Amino acid sequence: MTATYHDVESGDTKEVSTGTGEPEFKIVFKYPNYDEAKAAVAARAKAVKSG
Repeated sequence: MTATYHDVESGDTKEVSTGTGEPEFKIVFKYPNYDEAKAAVAARAKAVKSG
């Protein structure tokens, strides 16, 4: 599971991911900061695992 966010300090778009293997799911929405992106990845991974 991967999500992107905007890093204010560097001005770059960065990625947060969890888990390994295939298939890799990517959240299309770009989050405003690392914490929100990380929370979204964790929530989505939990939802996918629970079915």
